[in-house]
Amino acid sequence: MKNKDYTKRNFQIEGLRGITCILLVLWHVIYRYNQIYYAESNFFSSLKMFSIIGEAGSICFLIISIWFMIDSNRKLNEEKTVVSILYKKWMRLWRPYLLSISITFGLSRFLALPGRSVDVTTYLINLSMLEGFIPGINYVDGAHWYITTLLVIIFWVTVIEKIFKGNPFGYIFWLILSENMEYIPYGLFLGNILQCNYVNIILLVIMLKKVYLNIIDKKPFRMEEKIEVILLFINFVLILFRHDIWYTLHIILVLTLIICCMKNKIPIFENKFLVSIGNISYYLYLIHQNVSYMIQNLLVEWFGDYRIWYCIPAFCVVFLLAIFIKKFNENVGKRYI
Repeated sequence: MKNKDYTKRNFQIEGLRGITCILLVLWHVIYRYNQIYYAESNFFSSLKMFSIIGEAGSICFLIISIWFMIDSNRKLNEEKTVVSILYKKWMRLWRPYLLSISITFGLSRFLALPGRSVDVTTYLINLSMLEGFIPGINYVDGAHWYITTLLVIIFWVTVIEKIFKGNPFGYIFWLILSENMEYIPYGLFLGNILQCNYVNIILLVIMLKKVYLNIIDKKPFRMEEKIEVILLFINFVLILFRHDIWYTLHIILVLTLIICCMKNKIPIFENKFLVSIGNISYYLYLIHQNVSYMIQNLLVEWFGDYRIWYCIPAFCVVFLLAIFIKKFNENVGKRYI
């Protein structure tokens, strides 16, 4: 029997993605901006509790992306080679990324961005989207560490699902390598390729998705399915021991929300505004950080001391730019690139 397409994004998932993106943008525009430029101010001191929003948003955004890496209907088999799969997924990320860093870099030539602007050579290297793997190369926008993480997840999941047919031993191999970086030559470089900092979260989400799909598909509980459950438990324990309880609870909450959304149990997430933000979340994430900083720096130059309302025009500008990048990608990027 042909599997149902459980990976189809529904409105509730898009709404959850929208909430997550709003949290991230607010965290960068308000908390992170003041942390970088006004860390000694009394206003920043009042924002200390605001830091939890950034952590919660980052975890949620990453987990949602990982969750949809696994295709229940094995669409990977429709492509003949791993290379063709990786190329298509890379291009899907790269087209809007190309425009976003070009806008960010271009604006930084005219607007103040102390300590965070890059030179032309660094920008040209960033065009490859591989800067996160090259020691000593800065991001055009610091938030783009997420792109590096996505590329690694795409690579490993594609290779394991396509070549090893999703065998959990492929994921065990990934885990063993990442846990033994200190004993491997060039471990620091390989650490980026293996995403050691996030591998436990990545494998936890992947195994949970597989277990979830096995239950939905009513698959027999064979050895492979048992290993997936064991690997799920191992990574959960590792997360629990390596992070505080609040970090672990964030992960549990996000995964619970995703499963509830998959089953359409949270209709409030179908709010049109949240869904619209969810639809542009990738584009908004790409463009929001440094551009919002430049807008606020410009307002400081015009009006003097920092004021909280500066975040409003900053948010509006990056929101409009995100819509522009999305439209440009759909109408021009996919047609000519």
